[in-house]
Amino acid sequence: MYTVCNTVKVKNTNRGGRLYSALLASAIENGSIIFLGGLVAGEKEIRTAVVPTTALIEKETPMLVMTPEIIYDQSRKATQALGNFINPANKSFPVIPLEAFDEIEVSAEAFVGTPVVGKYAILDNASTKLKIVDTAPTTGHVLYGKITSSRKSAMPTFLGGNGTLFPTAYDLFNVEFIKL
Repeated sequence: MYTVCNTVKVKNTNRGGRLYSALLASAIENGSIIFLGGLVAGEKEIRTAVVPTTALIEKETPMLVMTPEIIYDQSRKATQALGNFINPANKSFPVIPLEAFDEIEVSAEAFVGTPVVGKYAILDNASTKLKIVDTAPTTGHVLYGKITSSRKSAMPTFLGGNGTLFPTAYDLFNVEFIKL
């Protein structure tokens, strides 16, 4: 299963904010954190996606990967579950700049470590996932997150033919971003 992400409380999705397009040579999940590089050769709007590095984490604005989850395979209802969606390699995807006070809801797959309410989520060198830590960072980050709540996304309403519950219920964790 891949990360499920909700951006309802992100400024740039609600108020006509900036939206960028990025391209990566490997598949990437929604809810991943990247940085923008230069323009792709021959393109006017698509930039290269750069995996976080210590230098970028310290100075640049992080971007959230968030593509509308459209799954074209209609063969089974279960294939339409949000956790089955991933952005394919070498195909552009939208990214949203994260700012202080933005809040996202993401499933546990978005983290390195076990998410728990009250813990912190920081950007991690060479990873597009948020790393769980016990204390807030004091230096080295433009933004970091705090896990403020968790909830189940939905309650399964019926049993599928293969014995699985549908729709899939995801444990979602609310991450509020804080400027350092």
